[in-house]
Order: sequence, then C-alpha cells, then structure tokens
Amino acid sequence: MPSAAALASILGPLLEIGPRVLLVMVCALLVLAVVRMSGRAIRERCTGPFIAAWALGIVGVCAARIGFASLAFYGSPAMSRGLRDPLSGAEIWRFLRACEAPIALAVGLGFLIALRLRRGRSAVRSRRRAEKHARGGSVRRERPGWLSS
Repeated sequence: MPSAAALASILGPLLEIGPRVLLVMVCALLVLAVVRMSGRAIRERCTGPFIAAWALGIVGVCAARIGFASLAFYGSPAMSRGLRDPLSGAEIWRFLRACEAPIALAVGLGFLIALRLRRGRSAVRSRRRAEKHARGGSVRRERPGWLSS
C-alpha cells in the first residue's frame, strides 16, 4: 500500500491537469454537436437554430484554444518561471482581445450564411407559389361528407 506522500505525488499532478483535459474534451464534444446542429439547420433552412449553433461553435472553438494552450502550459518551462496560466481570467481576456478580428469575422460570416438561408427559404416559397398559380390557383381539399353543408 503506497504511503500518503506517494499518493499525493501521483494524484497531485493528475488533479491539476484533469480540469484542463476535461475542458478540451467538453469543447470537442460541443463542436461536434454544433456541426450536427448547423448541418441540420442548413438542410432545413432554419436561421434561428443555425445562428445558435454558429454562436456555440465560436464559443467552443475559443474555449478549446484556451484549453489547448493551458495543456501546453502545464509542465512547461514557462510554468516553472511563474508566468500566468492561460486559464486565468486576465489571460483569457488577453486572448479574446488578440483574437477579436477573427471572432468578428466568424460572427459576420455566420450572419451572412443565415441571410442566405433566409433568402433561399423565401425563394423556395415563391417558386412553390408560382407552381401553384400555374396549376390553376389554390388547391382545394375535399371535405368529408359529414363536414360539407
């Protein structure tokens, strides 16, 4: 049976790196879910779910980038020199300020895609309306005998 000091030396680093690994794994699962959500929203031409999925994707990618930087930081010479951890609040804000332009570009691209989805949806509606008009107006449904007056 290992002593308490031996267990602490084994579990200490594991408990320190565990949340970092968990963050990266959760972000990867989030991005996979977002890909499925946005794919379905594009197929169904729904702008609301697409924008929500796109926003979650941006958050997931940024969090994964911070998590990977934190994993790379763990045990590095920079950590032993006493530099700040990428998971600290100040470093997260520094990352977001540094990546402000790519994040804004991704947000803008998402809104352009959403506008394209909406325009495509209205084009499909107008095409169906034109086809209905070419067939001779509205299509009347037959009512069952007990509903007709």
